[in-house]
Amino acid sequence: MPSTLLLTQTEIEMLLDDDELLEQLKVGFAALAKAGPEFRGRRFPVVLNAADSDAAGMVLAPGLIPDIPAYTVKVNAKFPSQPPAIKGLVILHSLHDGAILALLDSGYLTARRTAAAGAVGADTLARSDSETVSIIGCGVQGYAQLAWMLKIRPIKNVFLYDTVPGQVQAFAKKVRSEFDVPVEICDSAKQAAGKGDIVVTATWARDPFLSCGDVRPGTHITTLGPDGPGEAEV
Repeated sequence: MPSTLLLTQTEIEMLLDDDELLEQLKVGFAALAKAGPEFRGRRFPVVLNAADSDAAGMVLAPGLIPDIPAYTVKVNAKFPSQPPAIKGLVILHSLHDGAILALLDSGYLTARRTAAAGAVGADTLARSDSETVSIIGCGVQGYAQLAWMLKIRPIKNVFLYDTVPGQVQAFAKKVRSEFDVPVEICDSAKQAAGKGDIVVTATWARDPFLSCGDVRPGTHITTLGPDGPGEAEV
């Protein structure tokens, strides 16, 4: 039986190559699009009755792609009030005999993969002349999404909104210090959405806050929040 590789967050941060991640996600999405239903993504969210949060939960997410002789099972805990909000493991199994090939810390990996997947979607589907991005939800994932958008498109303006004033101010300061792009803080989600060619929503919302009339025709929307029971953004 092969030995099990253990990869911590620190090791993953050192080893993960963004260009390779983006390319492999494109390959993976294309393979899944052509595959049968047995390969399609499945998620099994479970609400947890945690004392400190009514939004706490866990997610079991198996992963399988044609022609790769291994599969993964991701087990994530979701505690929005406890940063980092996502914590867990990815378990890599052999498809031949089920042997555990690797255990990977999933928090950082999930954040990077989710952000890169948003970039794949925007790069594939957003209008070629898209020059502005609106981020609604200025947390870790909102920042990661923006960083990827700035890699793939010539973004000229960024618009921000968050229900927590201090968080959006800190987000704007960080963006201004790390990227050469103008940033504007908006007064509402609707105002932010109306300004972006690409709109990213990355929140824990349980009630929709965007409707069709809030965005301009041709806007590309990446909505990340509704990944469990009772969650909705649009």
